[in-house]
Amino acid sequence: MADVRVVGASKDLDLALLNTWIGQRERLMGPVVGVGAGQTPEGQPETAVSLDLDQPRPKKNFAKVKLKVGGAAVVAPDQVLVCEGQAYISGVLSDVFLVRKKT
Repeated sequence: MADVRVVGASKDLDLALLNTWIGQRERLMGPVVGVGAGQTPEGQPETAVSLDLDQPRPKKNFAKVKLKVGGAAVVAPDQVLVCEGQAYISGVLSDVFLVRKKT
C-alpha cells in the first residue's frame, strides 16, 4: 500500500504559484497522485494535493496544473495525464487536471 500524504495549498495562489508550489512539494516528498478541494483544520478552503512518498521524487518534469477546457482535460502529445480534480486558483474553485512531460 502506497504511503500517500495530503498537503494543503493556499486557495489564493494563482496558477503559476500553484505550479511552483507543486514542483517544490514533488521535489521534497514525491510525485503528485491526486488533487481536490479541501479544508484547513480551521475550516478554511484550500487545495488538497496528494503525494506518493513511496515513489522516487522527481528532479525535473514536475506536474503542472492546467484548467479544463469545456470540462475536458486536453493533454498534449508530449504529456501524460497525472490526475483530474478541483483546485482553487486565485480563490476560485476550478476544474483542473495535472500533466507531466513524457520522459
